[in-house]
Amino acid sequence: MLNEKAKLESYERIKGFFLEEIINAGQQSNYHDLIMKASLIGVDLSKPFYICVLDCRFQEEDLSKELEMQKEVLSFLSAYSNDQKQNMLIGQRAKHLILLVTADQVAKTGIQTWLSKIVDLLSSQFSTIKFYGGISSKANNVSNAGEAYKEALTAVRVSSKHQQIISFESLGVVGVLINEKNEQEVKKMAKACLGNLKLDDPKNIEFLRTLYIFLVNGGNLEQTAADLALSISGLRYRVSKIESIIQQELRNPMIHHQLLLSIQSLMMIGEIDIGIK
Repeated sequence: MLNEKAKLESYERIKGFFLEEIINAGQQSNYHDLIMKASLIGVDLSKPFYICVLDCRFQEEDLSKELEMQKEVLSFLSAYSNDQKQNMLIGQRAKHLILLVTADQVAKTGIQTWLSKIVDLLSSQFSTIKFYGGISSKANNVSNAGEAYKEALTAVRVSSKHQQIISFESLGVVGVLINEKNEQEVKKMAKACLGNLKLDDPKNIEFLRTLYIFLVNGGNLEQTAADLALSISGLRYRVSKIESIIQQELRNPMIHHQLLLSIQSLMMIGEIDIGIK
């Protein structure tokens, strides 16, 4: 039994290394060589596929426990994949788990429902970890795997308890416009929109968090107060303080929209983490 367990773990590691190779391969890679390698481990990369990124948020900061739990999560996912007879590739980067699944395997339910089921299963199995997911658009060529990974990573950065699973396509125009070539310009414009609410000041993180949730809730005070566990009067004071800092009227629809896009853009490029998970 130990022998079989070691073989299975070794096989899953090989699949993980191969997924890393696919993501790093780039446009100049040998398309047919990658498809041939994938076929040896039962994955048909000649078919369209999705890449999903799962963000694992641990309740306690304990690196040794986190590493152990990550191993258990990977083992659970591998077992689930085998039980469901789904040949997917599973890898890991930092606190992110990466899944590659061909589109035909999720055609019946759709990729969003499929990943939501996995997140629900993981959440029930590992109650001390919060899971959030990002989904790439459908990739038709294995040489686009790196781009698909970036899309999924961009999407998961703006997931929250309000929306645990986010697809890249749902981000709309802002998701498409952000890429490696214009990140600096996006950052500059977003910071300018936020004005005096400086990102490098730790005291402003709570203001940013309040502002973002207020904007996401469409300016609804009751819902925002509930989400932040604040009184209505406390929230009104904080909103007034934010308006004073940025010197903008949050009820103005144009300002509201620009501020929301600015914060989302900074989250997508990994510039800020305002703790909305």
